[in-house]
This record gives sequence, structure tokens and C-alpha cells, in this order.
Amino acid sequence: MEKAKSQKWQKQVSGKVSKIVLGICIALIIFCVVFVFLIPKIYDYMCRTRVYDDFNDKINEDILSANICIVRRTEEYDEDDPDVVRTVYSNGASGVIFDKKDDTYYALTAYHVAISNRNELFVLDRYTPTYDEKKEQESGKHIPIHYYQKMPGAKIEYMDKSNDVAVISFQSDRELGVLPLSDEDDELNERIAVISNTNGQRDHISYGEITTEETEMFYTKDNMAGTPVLYHNAYVTLGTSGGAIINENMEIVGMNIGAATDILGDFRYGAMIPVEKLREAVNSSQISVDPNES
Repeated sequence: MEKAKSQKWQKQVSGKVSKIVLGICIALIIFCVVFVFLIPKIYDYMCRTRVYDDFNDKINEDILSANICIVRRTEEYDEDDPDVVRTVYSNGASGVIFDKKDDTYYALTAYHVAISNRNELFVLDRYTPTYDEKKEQESGKHIPIHYYQKMPGAKIEYMDKSNDVAVISFQSDRELGVLPLSDEDDELNERIAVISNTNGQRDHISYGEITTEETEMFYTKDNMAGTPVLYHNAYVTLGTSGGAIINENMEIVGMNIGAATDILGDFRYGAMIPVEKLREAVNSSQISVDPNES
């Protein structure tokens, strides 16, 4: 009798333990689904689709034409044959015009966009298609691989590796937009828009806020040391390096240099160079900015 009671008690305990373990497993699955998958997906979607209508209404053709696409030409040794050197053109990054003198425009971009061994930089304005866009526009026609050689070349005026900032100049007879740098430093929760070239999409605009008050070190995969940045929640991805971050007065308040994603590739935050560092770069480049000239 005692043995039977003992076995019954053990079965009851075992059953309770199994239910507890099952409950814990279910809770963990729910936690993973909600906090690892669902919430990040919702946050990513919100950042991608967020629009401030009053802000958006101010962004016109002049503002958008200050956004430039920067293509880098690099010579690379063939992996299979070290004696063969191949010419490679990048997919294009971003930059923003901040000054103009006669037919010369001056723009800000990221240091890691402008620097590379044996490179040339070519500037595409809003009205000039990329190689892929040209192929799509003129389907069936042969587009030479050296299509970009016809574009204006960029001259590097100043580079600051520690802050991932570069100042470049290029010549154009087109009337392009010029955005001024803000005189005010960045503020926590300040509303912003990022104008850039994202994943092949020209003049991509995303909206958000500055989410940190003090700079933090941000690390990229471009053999760069840590860069002091502010974080923001406007959606950015590949191609946005060097893209302008503007405020509601249509002034430059920062420059995007990267973004962070989670293990599933969902957007977490963007990283921006504060406007004070951009002002320092412009001043160090010895380019005299006079808004009246533009």
C-alpha cells in the first residue's frame, strides 16, 4: 500500500514538474516571438514609414537637389590573377551641398566614403542617373562600363578620419540646392529628416528624432576607429553614409554615417555626426561659407 502511494505521489510530482517545464517553455517561446521578433519588426516598420507631414511639406526640389550621389572608382587586383587589375565602381553613397562659388559646389560626405587606395570620386546630381538607372531607362542599349568617367570628378578639400567627415568640391553648370549648416547644436528629441541615397533609391527621405544627448562611440566595418556620434531613429541603411540630416528650418544638423540592426536585420538606430563637428570640418577646410553667395 505504501509503495503504491509513493508511486502515485511521484507521478503527481512528475506531472506537476512537466507542466511547469512546459509552461516555462511556452513562456520562453512567447517571449522570443514578442520581444525578439514581433516588437523589432513593428519598430522597424514604424521607423521606415514615419512621416511628419508639416516637415515633409517644406522639402521641395531645391532641398532635394542639394543631395548628391558619390560613386567611387577603385582599382582592385583580381583574386585569381594578381597581375590583372579590375576597375570597380561603387553602388553610390551620399553627400550634401553646403556652399557654392561660381560654378564650384562644396559638399560634405563621410570620410569612409571618400577614402580608398587608388580611387577617384564622381558626383551625380539629382538629375543624373546612376549606371543601373541608365540601363533601366535605355533598356536594350549598351551602356559603357566607364559611364561614370563623363561625370564631374570630386576634389577632396579636407578629411577628418577621427570624426569620419570629408569636404569635397565639384563643378557643375546646373543650379543645385545649397543647404546651410545650423548655428545651433543638436538637441535631444529634436525632429529630423535624413535625405540620402538608400539601397539604390535616390533622394530617399526618412523622419525621426535625435535619441541621445551625449555622443557615444560608433564602430563600422570600414576599418575605422570608433567615431563619436549621436543616435537617431530615422530609418537608414546601405547608401546613406554621408547623407544630410536636416531640421525643420531646412538646415543641416548632422550627417549620417551608419546604422545598427539586430540579429534578424531589423533597424535599431542610425548614427550621425553632430553639426558642431561638421562646422569644425568646414572651418578647417578654409572654405568661407557665405549664404548670400549662393
